[in-house]
Amino acid sequence: MEDIGPISLACTTWGIAALVLLITQRRSLRGTWHIVRQEFGLLVFCGLSGIAAFQALWFCGLVRTTSTNVAVLMATLPVMITALAAVVLGERLRRLQIIGVMLTIIGALWVGVSGDLGRLLKLHLGSGEILILMANLSMSGYTVALKRSPSSLAPLSFMALIAPIGTLALLPLMYVEGGFVTGWQPYLRHLGAIAYIGVIAGGAAYALWNESVIRNGANLTGLSLYAQPGFAIVFSWFFLGQSMLAYHWQGAAFLITGIGLVIGSEGFRSPGKEPT
Repeated sequence: MEDIGPISLACTTWGIAALVLLITQRRSLRGTWHIVRQEFGLLVFCGLSGIAAFQALWFCGLVRTTSTNVAVLMATLPVMITALAAVVLGERLRRLQIIGVMLTIIGALWVGVSGDLGRLLKLHLGSGEILILMANLSMSGYTVALKRSPSSLAPLSFMALIAPIGTLALLPLMYVEGGFVTGWQPYLRHLGAIAYIGVIAGGAAYALWNESVIRNGANLTGLSLYAQPGFAIVFSWFFLGQSMLAYHWQGAAFLITGIGLVIGSEGFRSPGKEPT
């Protein structure tokens, strides 16, 4: 992100993802034109909210705030999804799941501030923090829309259609940002990372996310985000050789316990039953 602007990075990564998805899913997309027409509004909304808005706002926020603040604000996304799912979908959490959510939030925050509560107290809402919160809100709308109006398309076929929509929406913003001024050299230099972000962390991860929303609901899928700090700790240790410090283990204990309570409980109350 030192060489490529945030919107340019978002547009390029999703452009590569769109290209790969369209090539690999071209056969499965044949004969789906009637579904595309029926779900045109959903496709456009998801392309604009889950890809263009979320990715652009998220990357713009990353370059305007500290990594600590981003880690702390990351904990608000599952909460936003849970709140919006409760209002729009009627999904509710049981008491044990609520306790689990509280434990996972504590674990995520503890890792995010490196075991130093003083950092949490220093959190302030500047432009970067507001952009991250706006990105989280956009992803919340995307997630709830998937559950409210599930697509009849296969997960990868769905992504093959919304990825180009998001890319095209970002293209004029990339031009305004000046993403073409520096030429293609920066993009070629980081092609491996850009391809990974677009194809693996973008297209493939979104397809799995979408399928989980349909099968497990927006709530449980959103709460799974609290597992990310745990993966980050393990990956940093394995790939970067970073030490596992005391606050890592402490945070991981809260995360594992909380996620276990959320997933291991009996499940969500269906709409119409008395919520907790």
